[in-house]
Order: sequence, then C-alpha cells, then structure tokens
Amino acid sequence: EVTNGTIGGALTRTLSEAVGRTQLTFDRAMELPAGELAYTLGVSVADNGGETRFVGDLTYSQELPRGGFSVTASQDTVTSDDDEDTLVTRLAVLYDHDINSVSSIGVNFGLGRSEEIGGGPADADIRANAGISYRRDLTRDWEWVLGYERQYSVENGGDAATGDKVYTLIDRSFSIRP
Repeated sequence: EVTNGTIGGALTRTLSEAVGRTQLTFDRAMELPAGELAYTLGVSVADNGGETRFVGDLTYSQELPRGGFSVTASQDTVTSDDDEDTLVTRLAVLYDHDINSVSSIGVNFGLGRSEEIGGGPADADIRANAGISYRRDLTRDWEWVLGYERQYSVENGGDAATGDKVYTLIDRSFSIRP
C-alpha cells in the first residue's frame, strides 16, 4: 500500500504440454481525482531457450458527470485449447451514459489478436466487436437490457466472418455475505 494506491510484483511458473513459462511482473494501481489507473509490466520466458515476450496491461477509468469511461489494453502469453503457446493481445473501450436516474446507454468496442509463438510463422486470429445497449431499472434489484452487437473474426488467415446480435434480458444482481 502507498498513499494513492498499491505497488506489487509477482513471479509465476506455468507448466503445460506446450511449454513451461516463467513470468515476472510488476504492477501499480493508483487513484486519480475522478478515476483510476492501473498497469502491469513484465516479461514471460519460455523454457529451453524458447521465446521471450513482454507482457502487461493498462487500465484507465474515468468517472464522468453522467456516467463513465474505461480503456483496457493487455498482452499475455497463454496456452490455447490446442496446447499451443500463444500470445494474446486485447483492447477494450467502454462508455456508459446515464440518461436519467433509472436508465442508461452503453457503447463498447473490443479488439483481440492471438498468434502462436515459438512454432514458426503462423497466421493470427483476429476478433473485433462493437455494440450498444440500453439499460432500465425495473425495480431496485432488477433491470431490463436491450442491445445490439456487431462481430467480426478472421481465423488462421481465412475468410472474414461477421455476425449481428440483437438481445434483450432481464437481469438481477445480488451478493452473498459470509
């Protein structure tokens, strides 16, 4: 703990069939006058002289007079479902605007890229989405959501695929106290 946030670090070891990785990261989170900033910087080293990659993330959030805004960017090494050593890069932007005391509108954008590392050249998988949603409180605990999302993806250098989604749901949030 420091006066306006936290400072930390981590040393992790991950073993999988694809590769073993050791990762060293340092992180910092701080409160700003109307928001927060958090970041992690580090390095991920594969066993047996494998590839070394820089990893990290950055999150910035800002409270606005009638809503909020946040941006998150990250890069990390993971083992894919196919037991491949993979580098995953993501970007997400969210904006919420309160219309009045019971309703709000939200806009989101996401972009992701994953590529196999350590196994020679390979085409990256790319995914993107953009959406808008409307939320309205039905009661103190229940809300109604109506939204639209556009999705785009390209896998292994193949043809692009797109999709549209219109959705509605009734949602309730609750917490369990121990």
